[in-house]
Amino acid sequence: MTQKHQEYYQKWEEVLKSLSLPEKFGKAKMVKKVGVPLIRLIIFYLIVPLLKTGTLPKSCQMVNLCYSAVCRMMKNNRYLWNSLFTAVSYELFFLILADLKSSFDVSYRSRYRIVLAADNSLSPRSNRCRSEGVTKLYDDVTKSYLNSHDVVTIHCIVGDIVIDFPLDMRVWKPKKNPAYKSKIDLLIEMLEALSVAAQERSLSLEDLDLVVDGAYPRGKLPSVVNKLKLRLISKPRSDSSFQITSGKLNGEVVTVKNLKERYENSSLRLSSQVKDNATYERFCARHIATGEASLGEVIIVLVHHQTEEGVLQEVIFTTHLSYTGPIIIKLKERRWTIEVFYRTVKQVCFWTKAQFQTLRAMTAHWTLRCLTYLILAIYRYRYCLRSTTIGQIADRLTIPLREKWKVKL
Repeated sequence: MTQKHQEYYQKWEEVLKSLSLPEKFGKAKMVKKVGVPLIRLIIFYLIVPLLKTGTLPKSCQMVNLCYSAVCRMMKNNRYLWNSLFTAVSYELFFLILADLKSSFDVSYRSRYRIVLAADNSLSPRSNRCRSEGVTKLYDDVTKSYLNSHDVVTIHCIVGDIVIDFPLDMRVWKPKKNPAYKSKIDLLIEMLEALSVAAQERSLSLEDLDLVVDGAYPRGKLPSVVNKLKLRLISKPRSDSSFQITSGKLNGEVVTVKNLKERYENSSLRLSSQVKDNATYERFCARHIATGEASLGEVIIVLVHHQTEEGVLQEVIFTTHLSYTGPIIIKLKERRWTIEVFYRTVKQVCFWTKAQFQTLRAMTAHWTLRCLTYLILAIYRYRYCLRSTTIGQIADRLTIPLREKWKVKL
């Protein structure tokens, strides 16, 4: 191992040690004793997928932790997989949140603004689940095979991508499962759990931005967001109605579709703060609820993106009434980070096709995806330039880890 590779490995060990993973593995009932077996667990669960390997030499099987054992542990309900992941992610999140809340520097708080992004992985267009390559999953509750599932994740993004990491996740089970919850209910469940954990630390989620896809701001979510005092940024439905309370359209009631049609051929405001040749128009409005929860007073931004194929129109709204158009557009773009996360854990961390077909094991599989990405993100945050990607970090670590543990490809 070269000196440069040795430095990478030492930094990796420092990250694992600073996260107190031995204690967290013990609390999650993963191991009975702290020692060599624990280190083997870390290697198998986090490093082996990174090394793109499916087999290990006999030297790495001293404690009988081969992949078959990994599969058996994932299927076992007594291991608290989600608790293991959130023990690390919550600790990092609340450290950043406490630092932000305690700062009296307005510029600092603006520069390191925390954005929560929520989304689900790609929904299968048929009975085949794209993310895992599993057609059906066995459900222990109904004792039958059900169509494959989906997963909803909350992602934390700090500042201008200073650090981004998965914060919590929930499996979106099939409708036939008695424990079925919609993706909106799962997001509410995660937000409320995060709020309770914040209160235990004498903190709050007040004034944090929540960026979600247009399918989420309905049902109970608007009232929960209002209760937690979060700032919601999303895209409204095309048939959503708003009463404009400012500008030339003051007093008029328009739908999102009508608003796009009226400004289809109009020139909008150009700002140097908005990139990609985009122009925008900002409106103050009041949401008119028609069979859905009211969003109350909102700011609407109509954006024209100049593309090679022509003008692409987009409407964004926020419940925070003092945000300017460029800020709203910039915050909405933060949601794309969670799409990068889904791609990275499959293509870079190599948590792709699973060997199990039970909901329980698949939940563990997704939890370990998130934990792997989280630890790589912490490594990037502490030791790398902000332009360094998770994929580049994985490439840096592959050679020294493979040489250290004698793993053959």
